[in-house]
Formats: sequence, structure tokens, C-alpha cells
Amino acid sequence: MTGTATSRRAAGGTRLNEIARTGLQRVRVTAGNETAAVARYRNNPNVLYAERNYVRSIPAPASHTPGTELLPGDHYFKEQWALHNTGQLFYCFAWIDGDLCFYQGTNDADIDAPEAWAMSTGTPVKVAVIDSGIDYTHPDLAANYIGGYDFVSGDSDPMDDHGHGTHVSGTIGGKGLNGQGVAGVCWKIKMVHVKFLGAGGGTTANAIKSVDYITDLKTRHNLNLVATNNSWGGGGYSQALYDAIAAAGMAFHEAQPPLAATAATGAAKRRGRPQRRTGHNLLLRLTTRKDDVLRFLTDPAVPFTNNEAERDGRMMKVRQKISGGFRSQDGASDFAVIRSLIATARKQGWNIPHTLTQNPDALLPRLRTA
Repeated sequence: MTGTATSRRAAGGTRLNEIARTGLQRVRVTAGNETAAVARYRNNPNVLYAERNYVRSIPAPASHTPGTELLPGDHYFKEQWALHNTGQLFYCFAWIDGDLCFYQGTNDADIDAPEAWAMSTGTPVKVAVIDSGIDYTHPDLAANYIGGYDFVSGDSDPMDDHGHGTHVSGTIGGKGLNGQGVAGVCWKIKMVHVKFLGAGGGTTANAIKSVDYITDLKTRHNLNLVATNNSWGGGGYSQALYDAIAAAGMAFHEAQPPLAATAATGAAKRRGRPQRRTGHNLLLRLTTRKDDVLRFLTDPAVPFTNNEAERDGRMMKVRQKISGGFRSQDGASDFAVIRSLIATARKQGWNIPHTLTQNPDALLPRLRTA
């Protein structure tokens, strides 16, 4: 009896068919015994891998039923054009012959909040806001505030004496359908507030303390904060703040259980670099190659952009990786020029094949000297 037949018998499976190109075999096992059968196959040294034959499907896109849009009657909702834009006038004041309005919206230039609220008004997911504090007595915010700290005064009362943090919080999670204030994006969200900005601003040192405070809540106190909001800036570049943010991310990822299984086999990866989450890999690069990441700050020749020209540069690197490198400097130069021409033609709406075939003998020299 062959090793394959022995493996099937040991696992209790019946061979149905085989995909010849890969040698993959489809087998039938007793209903209700799938998990144990897969485990037996995986434990057999003659089996490379075993997995269930899952049923794949095309997910139905989430959508609301037309006409069920949820339009809250909150006092300032008509001015929240980013959530629901009908081309309305807003920032209006009584004037001599009627209202004087400073702005007019653009119809449907919004995030379709009423359509989303028709399906869900949110869940009690937890976020942190690092800002000027919060007016936690406000009826739009009181139910969604779960605590925080004030690094300006050095106490656990982050009452807002500026207004910005309260404004941000209303946008994130102001309670809707209560007839007052604003309607936030997520009505059931729970917010932790850390105050480091006072009426006159705040220091980098206190910003770092705020980041550390949130990191401690998440990593040592197991508070599942899924995001932080940081709507502030000013001052010069701070290496200390950079390091604090990177360290916070590293602390989170290092506290996570390891990725001990591959998607294909479910077995531990035995060779090569350890598997890491995408965010963990990014943070490692931001910390171990910090000078390269920040070189755009000191070297004008290094761009910090995500435009088409940068994507063209990426394509040249892809070409290098595929072919193993260009055969000559002229070849690399020609490839870059042609890619730039294609990008320009696409941006201007020109016919690309027509553009590339116009006087091809003179095209490259002319573009090189342009």
C-alpha cells in the first residue's frame, strides 16, 4: 500500500479526486469529524499540509434601504455638512433683509452619515482623545466619557478650558437624536480624554506623557483602545515625540501573541524571519531606519510625496526586481523617461499609444534634455 493510501486510511478519509499540477488530493471524511481528521493528516509525515475545503462566497455589500436614512434633529446638525450635505447654507446670522450666510455646501459632498446610521449608530468601541480635555458635563458627551487625566494640572479631571477637545469629541461621538448640540459619527463610542493643552497651549513633554498614559492603559491595564485622536500641531520637529509614538506602537505589538501559524498550513513557521503583523513591521522600519525615514527633512533631494512621479520611481524599482537590474545606465534612464511620459499623458488625458508613437526616434533625446 502506498504512503498516500496509508495516510488516507490513518486519517479516515476517502479519496475523491486529484489536481494533477500540484498533486493536491481532495478527500471525504466523516461528517462532524472534520477537525480531528485534519489534525490527523497534519500529524502524518507523508502529508505536506491539510486543510478544510471551505466554501467561498462573494460578500453582499452593506447598504441601507433607500428612504430609511436616519436624520437626527440635533440643533447644529444642519451645519455638519461633512456628515450630510444638501447644498445647505450655514454659518448664518440675522441681517438687515434676512439671514447672512457665509458658506453654502455642495450636494452630497459628505460621508453619507444618515445612510450609515440607517444600518447602525455604532458600538461601544473605545478610543482616546489627546487634546485640551472635554466638557464631560455636556449632554452630548456625558454618557460616552469614561475617564482620563489632565497633565496641565496634574490631576484626573480633564475639564476643557479651551473648547477644542470638546469640539473634536462631539465630531467623534456626540450623542445623536437628543435634539441638542451636534451628532457625532459614532453615537455609542466610549472616550478616554487626556489633556495636555491648556488655554495657552501645551508642551512636548506633556504630549509625550499623554502618549505614555494611553500606552499604559492599553498594554498594562488591558483597556482595548482602538485608536487615538491627535488634532494638534505646532512647534518644530521633536525627536522625543517621534520616539514616544514609535515606542508606544512597539509596546502594543510586543504585547500581542505571536503569529505562530501560516495561512496555508496552520503549522508553526520553522525557518526565516519571524512572522509579524504589518503594523509591527512598519514600526520596526521607523525605528531601526529612522535616519532614512526622516531624511526628507534635511535633504532637499529626497521627496516626501505620494504623487504620480513617486509611483513612477516605484515602478522602476519593480522593474529592477523583476529583471534583476537594468543592463545599462541608458536603459534605466530610458525606462524612467518613458514612465514619466506615460504618467504625464494619463494625467493630461492624452492617448497614450498615440503619444508614444509620435516621432519615436527623437522622443527619448528630447525628453532627456527637457
